[in-house]
Amino acid sequence: MSRQQYTPEFKRRTRELLAENGKSILQVAKELGISENTLYGWRHTAKTDMGFTPPQSSEQALEIKRLKKKISELEEDKLILKKVAALFSKERANVFWRYIWLVEKPTGLDASEWICRLSSATAERSASPS
Repeated sequence: MSRQQYTPEFKRRTRELLAENGKSILQVAKELGISENTLYGWRHTAKTDMGFTPPQSSEQALEIKRLKKKISELEEDKLILKKVAALFSKERANVFWRYIWLVEKPTGLDASEWICRLSSATAERSASPS
């Protein structure tokens, strides 16, 4: 036994029939020889497609509001942590190069000039294809 397939046009006209005549789903289902559950499904799909959302209890609405606020806070925390990680990474690299500068004692350069030269050389090496 195969499932009955209905065209989108038939479904649309059936929903219009429900809306215009004010008949119950049971009456329309009997007239058309269609299951009530099928008509309820079509009506639900149409409402969902139009952006209708079922009303929520105040408890659900409060929970959704709380969760949205929590998501916002977590996104803000994530952004802050990204910035902090970038700062620590950069500072850690600077400390490393300053230590190397102290050990090697290159002549004619102060620490910041030497770090800039090393950083640009490192960037050039990483940018060039291997």
